[in-house]
Amino acid sequence: MYGKLFKQMYEGSLAAAGWQAIVTLQQLVILADKYGTVDMTPEAIARLTTIPLEHVRVGLAALEQPDPESRTPDEDGRRIVRLSAGRVWGWRIVNYEHYRTIRSAEERREYHKAYWHIRKERTQQTQHDSTNSTNSSKQDAVGRKARSTRSKTAAIEKPSPFPKSVCDSLYETWLSVRGAVQYPAFRMALSPLYPAQGPRYTQGEIIEAIKAHAEYVSGLEPREAGFESPHKFAGDIERWVRLGAMPAQEPTGELTERGRLIVGTGI
Repeated sequence: MYGKLFKQMYEGSLAAAGWQAIVTLQQLVILADKYGTVDMTPEAIARLTTIPLEHVRVGLAALEQPDPESRTPDEDGRRIVRLSAGRVWGWRIVNYEHYRTIRSAEERREYHKAYWHIRKERTQQTQHDSTNSTNSSKQDAVGRKARSTRSKTAAIEKPSPFPKSVCDSLYETWLSVRGAVQYPAFRMALSPLYPAQGPRYTQGEIIEAIKAHAEYVSGLEPREAGFESPHKFAGDIERWVRLGAMPAQEPTGELTERGRLIVGTGI
C-alpha cells in the first residue's frame, strides 16, 4: 500500500472540485493495489483513513464526474470509474498506472549515477584481472609460485558477508520506493545487517522491510521524512522486518499494526 502523490493535483482542474475530492483521491492512491483498483465501500475507506464518511462520499461523487478541463482525457476526464455497473462501490483510478511509473528527475539522475558507478567498478575490476593475467605470463618461476600460493590462500577464504549483488538488489528496492540516496552511504548503513557469522534476515525479508518503511515515510511531513535515512532504518531493522511480514488488514477488516502505521493512527 504505497503510492506517489504529485503536486499537480493542486494545480489543475481537480482543485475546483473541492477539498474533499483532493483528500479522497489521495487516500485512494494510498489504498489502491498495483493496478489502481480500490475494491472497498465508502464506509471501509472512511474507517481505514479516519476521514468522516460524509466527506468521503462527497469526494467520491466529485471524482466520478466528467471533467473536460482534466489533463487526462481518458474516461471523459473522470478521475475514478466504477469496477462494475452492477454495484455502487469499488473503483479504478483512471490515470494510476501513468503516474505510478513516473520518476522525478532527481530520482532518475541518482539511479543512473548509481548504475554507472556499479558498472565502472565492474569494468575496472575486469581490466585489473586482465592486466594481472598478462603480467603473470612474464614472471619467472619464483614469481609464479608466489602467486599460486596467494591464489590458494584466497580460494579458501570465506566470501564477503555482505555480497555486492545483494547490496545492489536492496539498493534498487530503496531507489524505487524511497528515492535517491548515495550508494556508498547505503552500503555502509546496511553492512551491520550482514555480520561475519551470517545475516539474521533473508534478502526477501529486508526488501519487504524497506517497503514497509517506505509506507511509513510516505505519511510524514517532508522535514520529518528527511531524517528517515538508511542508517536509521538499519538501526530499527527488527521492527521493519516484523511490519514487512504482516498484511495491513485482518480478514475481519480490522487494521493490523502495519495498517495503523500507514493511515497515520500510530503503532
